[in-house]
Amino acid sequence: MFFLKKVINRLDTDFSELLSHAKNYVSADVLAKGLVFLSIPILTRLLTTEDYGVLGVFTSITSMLIIIFGLGIRGSVTRYYYEDKNDFDKFLGTNISLLLGFGLISLSGLYFFKDIFSSFFETSPNLFTYACLVAFFSVMFEIYQAYLQASKRSKEYSILSMIKSFCTISLTITIILLLEKEKYLGQVFAELIVIFLISFYSLFRVIKISKINFEKKYITYSLVFGIPVVFHLISQTVLSSFDQIIINQLVGEKETGIYSFAYQIGLIQSIISMGILKAWTPIFYEKKKNKEHKDIENLAKKYSVLIYILALCLMLFSYEIIYIMADEKFHSSQTLVPIIVLSYVFFFLYTLYVGYSFYHKKTYLIAVFSLITGVANIALNYVFIPIYGFQAAAYTTLVSFIILFGLHYINVKLIIKEENIIRLKRLLPNLVLIIFVFLLFVGIKSFLTNYLLILFTKLLLIGLVVVFFMKKRAF
Repeated sequence: MFFLKKVINRLDTDFSELLSHAKNYVSADVLAKGLVFLSIPILTRLLTTEDYGVLGVFTSITSMLIIIFGLGIRGSVTRYYYEDKNDFDKFLGTNISLLLGFGLISLSGLYFFKDIFSSFFETSPNLFTYACLVAFFSVMFEIYQAYLQASKRSKEYSILSMIKSFCTISLTITIILLLEKEKYLGQVFAELIVIFLISFYSLFRVIKISKINFEKKYITYSLVFGIPVVFHLISQTVLSSFDQIIINQLVGEKETGIYSFAYQIGLIQSIISMGILKAWTPIFYEKKKNKEHKDIENLAKKYSVLIYILALCLMLFSYEIIYIMADEKFHSSQTLVPIIVLSYVFFFLYTLYVGYSFYHKKTYLIAVFSLITGVANIALNYVFIPIYGFQAAAYTTLVSFIILFGLHYINVKLIIKEENIIRLKRLLPNLVLIIFVFLLFVGIKSFLTNYLLILFTKLLLIGLVVVFFMKKRAF
């Protein structure tokens, strides 16, 4: 308790505000995704690796379709909220009309060509149709979340997210137990039922704060801001999940299932990073607007230290997490988790710099660099997976996220020419330290055979790193 109190007393006001909202977002994401992780020991025993592979492909398709149906308007809602105008209700109403109309037209078109798409994704037409429906209903929920995030209503955001996850997991397990075959449909049906209900709730809440209309100036704002974001987000999805589709195409459902499981464990890093990012974004916008550039850099450094410590813990304890969470048939995914975790560290670094592009409304630049990275990732996967097996996908993802981070840093530094950019020397030395500590452990572990000694070494290294950062007053 003394240690915790000492840390809290050292936090400045900005960092405290970041952690206050981040606590709600991260708690929601951790509890929501935590339910998923708690269900893994059950699901890995109820489902085969092939079932996991099918669900991995389903999730990848759904993620991409949500982006397409959403037209990037979630980001424009968050940005317009800070425009110092009194017409946010009209802006929101126009976008609701646009999304519902576009979504229904897109849904009809995709259903008409479902056989072609399902053939490409190596899945059934029915599963593709279910993915389309889940994506369509998810859009309104995302818009309501964007409003809650922009207005800093993090508690409501958190509660809604947790309810959604709890209902989905509970229903998934129930349906799986009732099914005699194709048990993976338990999760598919559960997601469809829950998102159908929660989307109508979200629509009702959004309409209450909107004035439904259809004005050209609002559509122009949203599409100019949002369409490049669509390409950016699709590229992001390609980086994070399209490799599962490629593994399914080139290797098979079993290997896709093992890789999907490894990604679920690695996503713990993403959950924490994205939870803090949701708190970071409105604070970043406010401080940019007030020209508090030094505060942004100081906050980013402290933010990064939290992410690095988490990454080190996950990389060191990936074996224990997998052993506890999964059936033996998934244990071969152990070596992939540290690589996936490190990939998401570079994804976090990228989010710090892409915020400048969003602030300056240079979203077309975001799209260009993200597309370059997405294409590179696809090419690398198609080249290296046939040679080195499905494990190569983890390394191609790491390389791709490093490229993404590098391109967006160059974008802000040389193209947008932001004078008050967060300096790399405030971020990278600590990351180098974390990577060195992990590699040091790998070297030490090769000489140890006793598990208790291995466990002691992990805890000692983490303790030393935390003490080092406290001595440097890094957070």
